[in-house]
Amino acid sequence: MTKPVRMLFSLFILATGFNLLFALATTTVQAAPSFADANFRQVWERADKILTERTGVGRGYMWGPESFFSGSEPYAEANGGRRTVQYFDKARMEVNNPNGNRSDPNFVTSGLLVKELVLGRGQNGDNVSNYTQGNPSEVQVAGDPNSGGSNAVAPTYRSFKNVATFNNDNPSDPKLGQMVNQKIDKAGNITTITPPDSSVNLAAYESATRHNIASVFVSYGNTQGLVWNGSGYGYNQLFFPNATYVFGLPITEPYWIQAVVAGVEKDVLVQLFERRVLTYTPSNDVSNRVEMGNVGQHYYRWRYSENFGGSGGNTPIPSPTDMTTPPSTTVTPGVTTPPSTTAAPPPSPTLNSYGLDGEEMAFLSLINQYRQSNGLATLSLNQNLISAAKWLSQDMATKNYFNHTDSLGRDFSTRLTSFGYVGGYRSENLAAGSQTANDAFVLWQNSPGHNQNMLSSSVYVIGIGRFYSSSSSYGWYWTTDFGDQTVTPSVTTPPSTTVAPGTTPPTSVTTPPSTTVAPGTTPPPSTVATNPTPTFTPASTSTFTPTPTFTPTPTFTPTPTFTPPPTPNSYGLDSEEMAFLGLINQYRQSNGLATLTLNQNLINAAKWLSQDMATKNYFNHTDSLGRDFSTRLTNFGYVGSYSSENIAAGYQTANNVFVGWQNSPGHNQNMLSGSVHVIGIGRFYSSSSSYGWYWTTDFGS
Repeated sequence: MTKPVRMLFSLFILATGFNLLFALATTTVQAAPSFADANFRQVWERADKILTERTGVGRGYMWGPESFFSGSEPYAEANGGRRTVQYFDKARMEVNNPNGNRSDPNFVTSGLLVKELVLGRGQNGDNVSNYTQGNPSEVQVAGDPNSGGSNAVAPTYRSFKNVATFNNDNPSDPKLGQMVNQKIDKAGNITTITPPDSSVNLAAYESATRHNIASVFVSYGNTQGLVWNGSGYGYNQLFFPNATYVFGLPITEPYWIQAVVAGVEKDVLVQLFERRVLTYTPSNDVSNRVEMGNVGQHYYRWRYSENFGGSGGNTPIPSPTDMTTPPSTTVTPGVTTPPSTTAAPPPSPTLNSYGLDGEEMAFLSLINQYRQSNGLATLSLNQNLISAAKWLSQDMATKNYFNHTDSLGRDFSTRLTSFGYVGGYRSENLAAGSQTANDAFVLWQNSPGHNQNMLSSSVYVIGIGRFYSSSSSYGWYWTTDFGDQTVTPSVTTPPSTTVAPGTTPPTSVTTPPSTTVAPGTTPPPSTVATNPTPTFTPASTSTFTPTPTFTPTPTFTPTPTFTPPPTPNSYGLDSEEMAFLGLINQYRQSNGLATLTLNQNLINAAKWLSQDMATKNYFNHTDSLGRDFSTRLTNFGYVGSYSSENIAAGYQTANNVFVGWQNSPGHNQNMLSGSVHVIGIGRFYSSSSSYGWYWTTDFGS
């Protein structure tokens, strides 16, 4: 009998460039500004109120400490042809109809000021052709004001005109995982450089504008902190309801620039979004590395002092003569929800005989075209699976959660049975934050687990459902349920050659683990994460949906076998993964060390790597996307200063892998490190791999 091969790797890294503790700020707090509209106050207070009351919060303003002008501006679709506006350092707030529904999250909007500054167009209404043409702004996008040419080296808004996207122009291909190594100068020239910070990579892709987003800005978009809820402070997502409401969509790639900051020329990473300019300065202290540009100031100066790009870029901000200050209005009692620019739900769609709308039917066409190009049979609609899929999407949207376990506590297999499905094979994909069929399809296609479900030769029927709720965290929710129409599931036994001696080979049934796409994410690494915390990439609202093309696979894909999905806990861990947590914490306690707590970002990273190694048949800390373990953890949202990783192959049980690592000095050192406090654990089995079982543990501070 061949002895099974077992392999162990370990790595650790200590990043010295980050601090875990923030120094208290020495600046004094300021009084809150006055507001032209009560709903402006609600929006401003959520993130910025605390900064006027406390020091040492550890973040900058989202809008600004005070408003430098409030009044009205001409706008064609506004009530009476003028709308109420209020300018802050970072942006402008707007109310188009003061008599509208104040509980509508879109009652207050935020201006697309960056687009106007780059194009040199002052928008006068919703119609894109209703604008006043001027010149692009010559104000520097980052760094000090250019008084006397003191920041002349930094690019201006005009510098980005030929690389920005406004009408499907200047797109970029997805380059996830690649370093950000392009630089733009004031003339708009793009060069490839050795980046000042090689840890920054492209971590997300927005399909609507077709631009990649830098990892530091993705992490920033997921920031959590103390926010005002109308009656007190609580810890919650900073950018509510999502980062798109504040930033808008990306209109450029991220570029390195030279800019003078506080009198010193520095390397700065900058990326332009519709509403904001985000900057990352590696040499800043950790709490100020990512900041927002003063777009509100820049736009106001351009519109009212530069006369749409004329001279006078550094003159004081004047009060325009065509503005009048409207009386303050009262807010509907009990309304404390900040506004959203998430698209309102579309009109009730026309449904076919199965109850599917146009996008759901479009998804059926996409997946069947994909399966045919890979030599697989097309899928037929199954009413029981449709009912189950539509119910779950509506349940997630209306009850604001994202999980295969529904609000009644049922796992996906139990739910399908409850809806009358009797087949033996069943699988499920979920996605949140994607509006169109194409967006959901591309996400799943680029995630190994989801793609495996879509290309399974064991399935013949499908149910599709999507649902929208403006009050949910991610807007759109998608579910696809797959089945085989058979009654009795087949059972197979995988080879025992890669199973640890003395253990029982895992039983494979034809029910694969259900998979999810993390809300709003782009292809791996993020899309295989089951963490319902939203990532930065916004859902596409583009009405243009390109049809993807596929390369036919010349060989037939054999029917895969799957390990039966274990019952996960709230973190998505099975019983063996939880058993490992118990073993390592008992071990640490016996050595006088603190126990470790679970971290969802590290769990997602660990599970992704184990699945990636098993399904792609390799064993290495460098994954199939070419990322080292530290970069991978960052991509999954881990921001701690210390991280380490153990991997193993050929071990089925928690006890076996624990003993293997315990008897290896490097792995044992990681398990007994006094620098770690959180852990992520993941294992995955593939009968077609060299070692069967693959384990990953990721440690963090």
